[in-house]
Amino acid sequence: MKPARLQQDVSTRWNSTFYMLRSLLQQKRALAAYGVDHSLPTLNPMQWSLIENMLTILDPCEQLTRDICKATSTTADVIPAVQALKRLLHKTVATDHGVKTSKTTLLESINTRFNHVDDEPLYFLATILDPRYKDRYFTSATKQQAKKLVLEKMNTQQQRQHTHVLTDEPEAETTESGNNSLLDMYAEISGRKYRFRSVL
Repeated sequence: MKPARLQQDVSTRWNSTFYMLRSLLQQKRALAAYGVDHSLPTLNPMQWSLIENMLTILDPCEQLTRDICKATSTTADVIPAVQALKRLLHKTVATDHGVKTSKTTLLESINTRFNHVDDEPLYFLATILDPRYKDRYFTSATKQQAKKLVLEKMNTQQQRQHTHVLTDEPEAETTESGNNSLLDMYAEISGRKYRFRSVL
C-alpha cells in the first residue's frame, strides 16, 4: 500500500485547492497525531468543520469539471451544467455554516464567467436539439428565443437546399429535331456517337 501524500495547492489550477483540502481531511487523524508527537500546532474542531463545509461547496464544481473534460462531453452539456450548479449554490443547507460568503462569491463568479452563455446561439441550438435536455433548462424568455432560433435555422437550411437543387438541374437546351433520341443523349454525355445495328 502506497503511503498517502498531502496534495499541494497550485495557483493556476483551482481544483488543486479542492484536492489539498480533501487530502488534509483524509489525513486528519495522522496530522493530529503527528502534531501531538512533535509539539506542533494543529487545526481545531471549528477549522476542520470549515474544511468539511468548503469541500461540500467545491465538490460539485470538481465533479462538473471532470464531466466537461470527458471525451464524450458536448456543447449541449454547457447550459444544463451551469443551470444545475447555480441552483445548487442558491440552496441553503446546514453545511453553509461559516462558508456562506465563499458560496456567494463562487456563485457571483459563475454568473460573471458564464453570462454570455444565454446569448450564444451555438449553446441554444446544441441544448434544445439534444434529446436529453430539449428546452427543460431554459427560462420562459430564453425558451421562446431558442425555439425561434431553431425555426430560423431550419428555414435558412431549407432555402439553401432548394437553391442548391435548382442550380444543379441542367438547363433546358434547344436541339434540332434530329438530335433528340436516347442515343443522342448518350452521345452528348460521353462525347461518342452511337449507331443502331440491325439484327435482321
